[in-house]
Amino acid sequence: MGASDGGWFEPEPPSDLYELSPYEGASAPLELLIQQSPEGQVDAMVPVRWCITHELIQWMEQNEFRNPHVLIVVSNEEGEMSRKLVPLAREMTYVQFTRPGLNLLHATVVEIRHKKDDKNLLLSGSGSRYRTRLLEYSGDTFQNDTESPYNDYGRPAFRDHAHAVLRHPGEAQLAVSVPRELFAKEPPQWLSTYVSGIAGSKWVDQCHFRKKLGFVALPLTIIPVYPTYLLLKWVASVLTALGALLAGVRGIQWKPLTNPFAGGPSTVIANRRSHRSRWTHKANGRKRPLIIPVGMAVLAFAATVGVLLRIIGVPLEAIRSVFVGGIAGILLGVLLIRSIPWIVGLFGGRHDQRGERKQEEQRKRQAEADAARIAALEAMVCSTGSRGASLAALPPKKRTVRLRANNLKTKVCRPFAR
Repeated sequence: MGASDGGWFEPEPPSDLYELSPYEGASAPLELLIQQSPEGQVDAMVPVRWCITHELIQWMEQNEFRNPHVLIVVSNEEGEMSRKLVPLAREMTYVQFTRPGLNLLHATVVEIRHKKDDKNLLLSGSGSRYRTRLLEYSGDTFQNDTESPYNDYGRPAFRDHAHAVLRHPGEAQLAVSVPRELFAKEPPQWLSTYVSGIAGSKWVDQCHFRKKLGFVALPLTIIPVYPTYLLLKWVASVLTALGALLAGVRGIQWKPLTNPFAGGPSTVIANRRSHRSRWTHKANGRKRPLIIPVGMAVLAFAATVGVLLRIIGVPLEAIRSVFVGGIAGILLGVLLIRSIPWIVGLFGGRHDQRGERKQEEQRKRQAEADAARIAALEAMVCSTGSRGASLAALPPKKRTVRLRANNLKTKVCRPFAR
């Protein structure tokens, strides 16, 4: 890696880095490719491509990595700046820098098994305010965390108090220099003051600034948005109060209906006890027997239907017959549901052979899918051919809409230096 004046780009990897998993490779599991000048200078937003090793493919098979992602972290002497999480199979992404000068890209492979929780652990927050710390305090390398209250057989992972995202113990790094002149020029001071006073001052690039200017600042100046907002909020409060009243909610706050400035729909049922319906809970908080709310709902429905039928002139005898037939149908349905286990047990033997054939077909499809997945990974091995870090160098089927949009963004949406 390149070195800075402070020496923070010269990590000393832990001696047990490759003793924690079956991976025996001496080099990084993947290689980062980027467009840069001979002096190591890059643009403020650049495509970053990666290729992998045969050892990584074997390691992922042994550790059952079925949804591998590349985690990229950008850091500099001020600490961690940004993170990106991209499926390994995409082979390329675009990285946006926020600080001029020397930056370090860290990359490793993680397994995403619980999409929402895993992404929340890795990406929640921004800058130095991320939910979890991924780099060592020195900023040189990823943490090598195998000890945690969350026990996962001591395998390397990024963790918090109750969750873990498995990772490869190796890491790829790439040091680059981003000249300040390659960042976007700041807007005029008067325009920055105008936009930040109305829409906030946190814009990351030119497109973000134009969005704040065109869709927030100017409309709020020209259109009487606030009175319209108050009217819509009052209507929403009225609808929320009516719905809560029908649901038997206790503790409804009526003030937002008489004074729109006092709150909105969330204030109408903001009281914690207000979520307990009088149909399901007593006033002291104890639950009512389930038969009571269900019975009341059925009786209310039946009475409503009976009244409507009587209004339109249906004879009382016919209404009585409908209700008797309905009750009989409900009882018959309950009886049938209760008898399902017995019926399944009676005819289950006939389905055993069908189940075995279905399982065999599923195993065959899974084997074909695994073979296709391995073939796709083999095509990403670094030694399979020359690779360029650009959209044009990617295979056509991997030039996704997202990548094309980011390629356009590099030309019209330069980031601002922070």
